[in-house]
Amino acid sequence: MPKLKKQADIEEDCGECCVNELDEIKTKYLELQKKYPLPGFEQLNEEFDIGKFDFNQDTILRDVRKSMVNKFFAILSFTELLLNPSTGSMFYMFLVKGVNSKEKEILDRLFDKLGDIEIDSFELDINYSEKAEAKFISEKYKVWQEIKKELVQVLDSLKKNWGSRATKKEKTYLG
Repeated sequence: MPKLKKQADIEEDCGECCVNELDEIKTKYLELQKKYPLPGFEQLNEEFDIGKFDFNQDTILRDVRKSMVNKFFAILSFTELLLNPSTGSMFYMFLVKGVNSKEKEILDRLFDKLGDIEIDSFELDINYSEKAEAKFISEKYKVWQEIKKELVQVLDSLKKNWGSRATKKEKTYLG
């Protein structure tokens, strides 16, 4: 009768496998980085958690793009709910209550940039090209650096809005 492995042994085996696979992906990515002007693997991993993504050895750049697009799409959805809270939850209604015209302009710009990214990504889903994937990654990584700065401004404002809601709630409590 075969001996069953303990859960800890299975996790340890998987951890070694995943580390080796990630090292292989990094090696292949470095080769592609010599061929195309790509951001560093570590930079992409810090920004987009690409190390957590499943990679196909033959289409690494496509998989990196898809990992990036996951984050872009999440932020696009968040931005959309802030711009059109009627389709969102009460949470978004409270967040949006204090958004001023400057922040709304930032949200509009973010929505446009993120929408462009989504459309560009759909195009690559239809027509694969390693060169086009590399161009997308490089260009959108730069765009992400701009988006982050604007997003931080909006998030700071949303935190204040949310915090003032909590303060207001404490002051009006009659219990």
